[in-house]
Amino acid sequence: SNPVDSKPYLEDEAEEEIYAQIRKEFSSGKLNFLQKQNNLYESKKLEKNFYRATDLNEEERRSAIAQGFKHIRNNELDGSICGGGFYIKNESRESEKHFCLKYLFAELHKNMKVEYQIDNKWADVVFLTKNLKIGIEIETGKNEDEQLFEKALWLNKNFDKWIFVCSRDFLVKYEKFVDFKKSYCFTPKKAKEFIERYKSPK
Repeated sequence: SNPVDSKPYLEDEAEEEIYAQIRKEFSSGKLNFLQKQNNLYESKKLEKNFYRATDLNEEERRSAIAQGFKHIRNNELDGSICGGGFYIKNESRESEKHFCLKYLFAELHKNMKVEYQIDNKWADVVFLTKNLKIGIEIETGKNEDEQLFEKALWLNKNFDKWIFVCSRDFLVKYEKFVDFKKSYCFTPKKAKEFIERYKSPK
C-alpha cells in the first residue's frame, strides 16, 4: 500500500532486512510486483509451523511471510527475552502466546508431542517415555472452575503426572486443582525445570 519510493513502518531488524532485499531485487528488475506474493516461494515450502527467527536465513524468512507465517516476540520458558523472536503459523483460535508456549515446551525433548489426543480430548503437550507419560496444559485464566475440574479428572485418568502451566498471577486459581504429588501447577520456568528432571536416560 506504499509507493515504491516511500518506506513503510517496519517493526524490527528482520523486517528491515526483508525490505532492503526486496528494494534491491526490485531495482535490479529481478522482482516483479505483478506476480502474486504467495507464488514467489512455492518451492521453499516450510514443513513446520513454528520456527525461531535465528534458525531461518533471509530467504526462508521471506518465504515464511509469503506462506502466512507471522513474526512475533515472546519470552523463553525461563522468562528471558528471545533474540530475534519467532515465526509462527497459527491457524487455531488460541492466542499467539499459548501457541508459542506449546512449541517451546516441544523443543525440550524429542519425545514431546504437541496436541496429544486421548478419547477425543487433547493435551497441549505430552512428554512420553517408555514408562512415563506427563501431560502439560497451558492455562491463561479464562476457563471456569467447572471446566478445570473436568479437565483435571481427565488428566488424572490418562497421565502418570500432569501440570497446569500458567503465569505467576494465576497460580492461586489453578493450585486448588492439583495435589503436588501426581499433579502440579507451575509457571513456565518451573514446568521446564520439572520436565528436565526426566530427560536423562537414567
